[in-house]
Amino acid sequence: MAKYRDSYQFFLLLFSFIVLFGVGVFVYRELFPQYKTYQQTYIDLERFRSGYTGIKPPPFEKGIKQILIPKEGGGPDQVERCISCHVALDIPYFSPTRIALDVNQNPILDKKGKPVLEENPDYVWGHLKDKIGELRNETVIDQLRSRGKGEEADKRLTQAEQLAALLTAEFGGLTYNVEKALQMHPLIGDETRPFEYHPMHEYGCVSCHSGNAQALVAKRAHGAVFDEEYEPADTLIKPQFLEIDPENDPRFSTMYNDKPGHDLVFQTTPILAETLIVSNCAQCHQTSTGKAKETIEQLSRFGIQKQEQAKEIEKGIAQEKEALTALLTLYQSIQKVGLEKTKEMWNEKLGNYRLPAAEIDRIEGQFAYLEAHEEIEWAIRDSITRLVGGVEGAESLMNEAVDTDNLPLFVDSFLQKEGVGGSIAQKEATLENIQPTLQKISRAERPVDTTLESISLETTIDTYLAPYERGKELFVSQACYACHRIDGFSRAAVGPELTKAGLNYPWYIKESIVWPQADLPSSTMPNFHLDHEELEALMTFLLAQKGETKAISEVQYQISLKEWEAGAKMPWEEPVPPTKIEDLQAGMRVYATEGCASCHKLQGFESKVDLAENRSEWFYKRFPEQILGTVLVDRVLEYGEEIDRYIYLDGEKQEMLEVLAEEFPGLIEGFYPNFRYAMRAQNTRLKENEEALTLYLERLHKVLMVYIEEYGLGRDIAPHLNWSGVYRDDAWLTGHFKNPAAFTARSIMPVMPFDETKFYMLNNMLHVLGRKNRNELRSIWKKKGFDPALAYELLCSSCHGLQRQGNGLVAEWIYPIPKNLRNPVFLRSITKERALDSILHGVKGTPMPPWGEVAPPQELGDSLPVLTYSEGMQLVNWLYRGVPIQMLGEEKIEQKKWNYDPENIIEEMSKERDWLAPAPPKKEDLEEKVEDYFRTVPNPIPSPDKELYYIREKYYTDPNLAEARAYFDLNCASCHGKEGTGTGLRATSMVEAKPRMFTNLPWIQTRDDLRLLRSLKYGVPGTAMIAFGDQTTAAQRMKLVMLIRDFTRYPLFQEDLEEALYKEFDRKVLQVEEERVDNYANLEKAQEALQNLQESLFEKTEQEGSSPEEIGALYSQITSLRKQTEAYEAQDQAYLDEIVSIKQNRKHYETIGSAMIGSKIKEELIIDFLAMIPAASDPKKSKELQEALSKKFDQIIASYQKKIDQAEQNIQDPERGKKIQELMEQQGTYINLRTKLYEIRI
Repeated sequence: MAKYRDSYQFFLLLFSFIVLFGVGVFVYRELFPQYKTYQQTYIDLERFRSGYTGIKPPPFEKGIKQILIPKEGGGPDQVERCISCHVALDIPYFSPTRIALDVNQNPILDKKGKPVLEENPDYVWGHLKDKIGELRNETVIDQLRSRGKGEEADKRLTQAEQLAALLTAEFGGLTYNVEKALQMHPLIGDETRPFEYHPMHEYGCVSCHSGNAQALVAKRAHGAVFDEEYEPADTLIKPQFLEIDPENDPRFSTMYNDKPGHDLVFQTTPILAETLIVSNCAQCHQTSTGKAKETIEQLSRFGIQKQEQAKEIEKGIAQEKEALTALLTLYQSIQKVGLEKTKEMWNEKLGNYRLPAAEIDRIEGQFAYLEAHEEIEWAIRDSITRLVGGVEGAESLMNEAVDTDNLPLFVDSFLQKEGVGGSIAQKEATLENIQPTLQKISRAERPVDTTLESISLETTIDTYLAPYERGKELFVSQACYACHRIDGFSRAAVGPELTKAGLNYPWYIKESIVWPQADLPSSTMPNFHLDHEELEALMTFLLAQKGETKAISEVQYQISLKEWEAGAKMPWEEPVPPTKIEDLQAGMRVYATEGCASCHKLQGFESKVDLAENRSEWFYKRFPEQILGTVLVDRVLEYGEEIDRYIYLDGEKQEMLEVLAEEFPGLIEGFYPNFRYAMRAQNTRLKENEEALTLYLERLHKVLMVYIEEYGLGRDIAPHLNWSGVYRDDAWLTGHFKNPAAFTARSIMPVMPFDETKFYMLNNMLHVLGRKNRNELRSIWKKKGFDPALAYELLCSSCHGLQRQGNGLVAEWIYPIPKNLRNPVFLRSITKERALDSILHGVKGTPMPPWGEVAPPQELGDSLPVLTYSEGMQLVNWLYRGVPIQMLGEEKIEQKKWNYDPENIIEEMSKERDWLAPAPPKKEDLEEKVEDYFRTVPNPIPSPDKELYYIREKYYTDPNLAEARAYFDLNCASCHGKEGTGTGLRATSMVEAKPRMFTNLPWIQTRDDLRLLRSLKYGVPGTAMIAFGDQTTAAQRMKLVMLIRDFTRYPLFQEDLEEALYKEFDRKVLQVEEERVDNYANLEKAQEALQNLQESLFEKTEQEGSSPEEIGALYSQITSLRKQTEAYEAQDQAYLDEIVSIKQNRKHYETIGSAMIGSKIKEELIIDFLAMIPAASDPKKSKELQEALSKKFDQIIASYQKKIDQAEQNIQDPERGKKIQELMEQQGTYINLRTKLYEIRI
């Protein structure tokens, strides 16, 4: 017991000591808080200043200083104590600069009208440093000591040390810059004194700088940033994504790079440094352009409301004219044949079902009108009186109408008479009043919109918000908007929503951009290698995302948000006018600015910078595509004279790269961090030599322009698009835009939020540039001969790597992993013949393109591929040149895998006595046995395999698939996944080759059953796929192949559905868009001419002395042109209506087809439904197919009903209720699908 008592006392003493220590630390911090040090330093500085100015220091009372800021919406005031430390924020002599004054003591303004700042001679810290330097002057110290005045020298040095101590302060082992804390707040924009536009008592500090305003300790007040550094948390080795240049990198490169240490991790409001402060400015301020656009939007919204009102009034006028005509028709009939006969006639019309539904509805309403009124003639007169105004006018109209043949024409003529009133006339008068309003809105809207396009609106606010606006542009150009949602801006839902991203820690946002896999290893967001400049701007934009802001009114925000949620289009979502679809520059602009270039590279962008003829090899040698920034700097400095000789400017032409640079400053450089690095690498060294720095930057710019022309615009994250327009047709390109993963397995490309017309425009761009790039490539080979090494570097290295090891720049983000072409085992297994097949015809479902193909319809007039057969063969020989012939097995070692044929499979089953169920074949002939087991199909493309073999459907039995499933789960699922998706548990550890994804539809369709059987038996050398030939029988392997096919049976139908929909509907949409072009061009010209005439008329009517003849002539021209414009508009609307109709019909087929496939109904029904799609434009045939398919549904529904009836009678079955429920659910599926089948309009 004594032992335990002693332990108890020991722990009690230890606990008491810990508590006492904690209290001591707290008391120490309270007795000597940081703010007291700053306040004492301020007092010492004022005394120091008093010493050299003779001015008495101002009164200052030590202690905690705070301001109370009223909280919006009520509640307790917000307490801010920043001024406890920062006590000199409004004192002029604590500022290093001051406003320059002229001789009359007026502020000197720069060319933009802003006050010019000059060095402040009264800067107290400057005087302090000068004094320290004076006291430490070594010459003076030495003279004093030589004269025997050592004490005076020591006194000077002591005084210098005391003054120098004011510059810094030590807290918690960290050194703080006191000069930074005790400075006047910089003047913002046009301010002539601190806080002129943002009074401290109204805004405080945190509204702009963030931070914890109640804290009195720097760490808790500022969070992770003080003097741009903080203590980072312990982390594992962190990858370095950018080259480091401490001398020239912007200060932001050192900020927010790590999660802070444990003592700061819960600091919820860290201070914002550098331009990140602008994210708070954006909470209250808008750019001038933004305000102007908001005004235009409000004006446009008002105009739309007025247009809708006008349309409703026009609709009301038309309806009332129809009602007036109908009333007169009834009255005319009653007068001629009597009431009863009229009722009888109208009743007969109701039975005529050949009449349109709308006509039937009108007749029914008229008949009800006759039935509802006893005094029908009086009722008709009263109704007409309301419409035309006045009983006399109504009676006159009724009397004249009795003998009129054409009542609609008669009604129009009557309503044009003077003095006619009533509701129709009132509506027409209102409509006439609306038209001038709409014209004024149009006149006001157009000049403002045009002005915004033609001028630069730059105010002080615009200057300060520039980083935010730059970040906003980057959010689009770097394709962030295609994955992330921001309410009112981007609709995507692939990645996390960023509507309130600004509520996150800055270091978390930076890490999520720079290294997305740091916190989420499974993230498919690539590292874009953004330079510090782009990263800072993008972070500024994201930190500003906090939901609703004060920059626009709450009402305006809610209106805009609701309109956006209802489908209001953002600029990138707008359809492309028909006249722009084949505009090459417009397509290139979209590629460069709306996200494509953020991942892909594309050649074809030209500049006014030209490379001398026959100097391409020089450029490739000096500036290879994967050049580092450090090497780039050295090369530009070393080969400057060569650059001047071989790269020159053609000042006469303004090419696409110059257009992009002018419209989107910084866009082009942002794609290349190596050039960004080089652009600032000489800033420090050449700081004093402006001429040399300018020359260096000019040379670097010329290299960048040629670099883009030679290698392409964009990044190396996804495959290059240089020649894709040659071997990809519109169907593939459009389908890939709409669903990238359906064409390239596991593609990380999002569905771009474009209108379909923009896809057509991009398709056209890729076709044009693809042919251009191919022709340029072939012209090189024509001059110098085909070079397989150069061909590999240009066509293959981005995926397979420069050293052919499968580690190209884009390899990290594509599936499957590019093959290691230095692996002799793999090369031996694939053989030259099949390697050539893969090069020329590609590997579907993967990024491997068909270099030897030309996609239709180009083949009709342009049949030249990127690689010919002969060139492909030379490339294969070059790839295999390092492998000894005896290893290849050419004519020496039999390639058992590729010689393994159906006959061998039959022989193995016979030898193993394990025949594939349902029963062994009775036929003796080997060929007949092969025919019994396999369906043979001619190979549609040139290939080593002339025929394709597929196991016959009759062997796809439940027992066979169940047996295969058991074996697959035990032996295959660990790599390929239980459903064949290639995501088994072992897949993550495989480096060189990942398991095949059997659900990759394009790929599996190119592999016949025989090829799968060969891989099962012999494995795939060079990968983790081992040979299962010794572990399985031939029958087991056939069952496994059937299971692999079963994974994709229904998904393949979905692919067939998409292909059929494209052929029947999407192509028709494109045809209609092409037909629109000429009419739309005429419409644009007519609208512009009409607008000009209306403006001329407005000016004439406002001018004094304009003759009635001139005005009348303009009216006449406007009337004529308006009719012409309306005709063009009507024609264009007819095209648009046709497109809408086609798309709606497509949607019906797509919805029903997808429902059938998703429900996994009987395959024959799906096949019959797919046959309906090509017949959609033939009503008769389509109807026949629809009725035939409906009958099959009825038969299946009836068979289920029979099963349900049988189950209901089996009372003794304990599972009776469950079986009936399952049968009814299955029957219900077929009933619902049959019902949907009749929703298709034929």
